[in-house]
Amino acid sequence: MSTPPPVMMIFGMGFTGKVLARLLLADGWEVRGTSRSGSVGVDGVKGYAFAAGAPIADDAAFDGVTHVLSTIPVVDGHDPVLAAHGGDLAGKNIWAGYVSATSVYTEADGGWVTEDSPTEPISRRGQWRRQAEMEWQDQLAAEVFRAAGIYGAGRSPFRN
Repeated sequence: MSTPPPVMMIFGMGFTGKVLARLLLADGWEVRGTSRSGSVGVDGVKGYAFAAGAPIADDAAFDGVTHVLSTIPVVDGHDPVLAAHGGDLAGKNIWAGYVSATSVYTEADGGWVTEDSPTEPISRRGQWRRQAEMEWQDQLAAEVFRAAGIYGAGRSPFRN
């Protein structure tokens, strides 16, 4: 009997979510993902509608999920994924990841910033992101990925 493939739920099928989904599919994973409309734009990915204040309506959406990743930003100081589905994910033996932003670091006055730099965000959005990071870590033991400006193919301001 063969082992079932790992199952990744990606909250936020934007540029980053789509790239990851394609890589995982190519490696034999089952991938599910969310967008506001439910259309995720990647063949082979089961899509679900999700937005802040509008949780996934399908009770079976998390059945068999082994991994979950959120690329969705904080909305008005609250993480929409944990607010809507933290209870659905808590207590499951899953890997969790949260894509945050480098705005959680303090101003470095042009100096280097590394993952060991202090997290003392100045902006409100950075403070919200840092709070969401801590909530993901506390509730789901999530790994946090702090992405710098993500532009995507053909979206770089330096090409315009």
